[in-house]
Amino acid sequence: MKTLELSAGQLESTSFEPLNQILGELDRRGITLKALHLMIYLRAAGRDLKRLSVLASDIGLTSAGLTGVADQLEDKGLAARVVQRQDRRSIYLTLTPKGNQFTDWIAECLGLPSGVSAT
Repeated sequence: MKTLELSAGQLESTSFEPLNQILGELDRRGITLKALHLMIYLRAAGRDLKRLSVLASDIGLTSAGLTGVADQLEDKGLAARVVQRQDRRSIYLTLTPKGNQFTDWIAECLGLPSGVSAT
């Protein structure tokens, strides 16, 4: 994981407006930081689908915690559960076009290329 270190001078010249804009939009939409974390993780994974249990482990949530976050994103139309025909017991989570659009907007606010992870 990369860390960001800023000197006092850099901190004074840093604009927190993009972060404030993102946090305001999250609040307006009722999206938690855990949900944002999951969306960014899913966007970085691209088409590499991962089961819910693997996602939970990867982002540091319990299975129950991930279920709640996934429900939140599904209710808002930002993510969808996917069941593979080969193994209907395995459930995956993917971003919807609306979820991809929202993560692209976040990347744009932060000055990152769309569809590219920040890691």
